[in-house]
Amino acid sequence: MKTSEFIERFNELDTPYGETHYEISATKEESFAHGVVINVFKNKKFEITAARLPERVNAWDFYGGTPFSPEMLELMAELAKTPPEEREEQPKYVILNGLPHHGTCYYFLIDVINGRLLPRNLDEVGRSRPEDFGNYDKKHLDRCKKALTPELAAAVDIMKVTFERAVELTEKSKHDDLD
Repeated sequence: MKTSEFIERFNELDTPYGETHYEISATKEESFAHGVVINVFKNKKFEITAARLPERVNAWDFYGGTPFSPEMLELMAELAKTPPEEREEQPKYVILNGLPHHGTCYYFLIDVINGRLLPRNLDEVGRSRPEDFGNYDKKHLDRCKKALTPELAAAVDIMKVTFERAVELTEKSKHDDLD
C-alpha cells in the first residue's frame, strides 16, 4: 500500500458522516524521523499525536490511548505490512534542456553506452506516455549518471526536474505567444 493511498483511505474512514468528534488526520511527516503520523484535533485545535509509523519500520507507535475503529486498525496494519520501499511513490525525473517553449519540452536522454546526453523534444507532454519522455526514477538516474563524467553528472543534477514539473512548465509554455 502506498502512503498516499493510506492517508486518503484513513481520512475517509474518519469522516463517514461528514464531521466527527475528533478530527483524525494522517499525514506524511517531514520533520520527525520521516514516516506517517496521525494527529488528533479537537475543535480544530491540535490535541495529541495518536500514532506514528516511522519510515523504515513495520510497527506503529501509539500515544495517548486514542480510540481507532477496527477498519482504521486494519488499514494501519496493512500499511505496516507493506515493505518500506514499496510505501512511497518514486518520483520520476526529466532532464530539461532549457525551458519548454510554445508547448514543446526540450529534454535530454542519457546515452549510457557513449557517456553523453542526447537532446530530444516532445510536443504536448500531457498526452504522452511517460516512458516516451525520458523519465528516470532516482535509482535508474543514479545508475545512468555513472556512465557520465563527474562534471556532466553534476550538470544532470542541476537540470533534472520532476515529471510533474516538466508537464506543468510545458502546459504553461503553450501560451507563450500571449505574453
